[in-house]
Amino acid sequence: SRVEGGRVSPERSDVDVRNVLKGMYDLVSAPAARRNIELSLECSDESLVALVDQRHLKQVLFNLVQNALRYT
Repeated sequence: SRVEGGRVSPERSDVDVRNVLKGMYDLVSAPAARRNIELSLECSDESLVALVDQRHLKQVLFNLVQNALRYT
């Protein structure tokens, strides 16, 4: 809502989504293991670059994974 309201403007740049996913995996794998939840991450060797706001992409992915862990 802040973006739509013009209060926050995304800072888009070319981001390798694989690196973001790997970072997210590293961040949440230990808490998942403590709850006996096995996570896996499979990425191709090819680069996947997207024009996105990296900070917001990380936040969205973190929220999705945290919710999945919370309700699994």
